[in-house]
Amino acid sequence: MTFIFFEKGTRSPLVAWQDGRLIGRQDRVRSILGYSVALRGRFFGVEPLGPGAIENHIRNPFAALDLILEFFREQGILAIVKGDIPKPAPIPDGAIQ
Repeated sequence: MTFIFFEKGTRSPLVAWQDGRLIGRQDRVRSILGYSVALRGRFFGVEPLGPGAIENHIRNPFAALDLILEFFREQGILAIVKGDIPKPAPIPDGAIQ
């Protein structure tokens, strides 16, 4: 699975996520990894309590997507995502929500 983050209005990728790892400029990758470590213990993913993670965020596609979008928001960058964007499984009929 691969998804790529772009700054809105540009064609230049900011960073890519591929099968649990980040690909891109080393300074940006290090910044995102540091951000993830600093927020260890915080849930990132599909709310409420859907697929996600509270640590090792980058390994989980749902947590990585959420965390990286927040990282860029905090940088003042409006990021868009293209590629194999993860989607949670549908809620079965009769499940308590």
